[in-house]
Amino acid sequence: MLCQEGQEKLPENKKIVATGGFKDVERAVSFSRGTSTDIPGLQSNHEEAYTRLLQHAKDTADNASRIVIQSPDTNVLVICTSHFNSLVQRVVVQTGVKDCL
Repeated sequence: MLCQEGQEKLPENKKIVATGGFKDVERAVSFSRGTSTDIPGLQSNHEEAYTRLLQHAKDTADNASRIVIQSPDTNVLVICTSHFNSLVQRVVVQTGVKDCL
């Protein structure tokens, strides 16, 4: 779980969403300053991070005009391209070798 000190240091207008890494591997939790909330809509049993990443991007698209996705994995670029129409008007995907993003 995200430590209490870390939650208190988050800017008030920011949140962190975490999936995986819990005893319940399908659990998704949103952390903001001083609070944590389960997110049933993001629960997933996807093993690959890039498929979970797209699920998070789609969830964020409801409240954002732009999404930035950064990954050295070209699978992320391919999946984002195939789902572009279901995301927001502006999607930025940064990719490349791990040390040169």
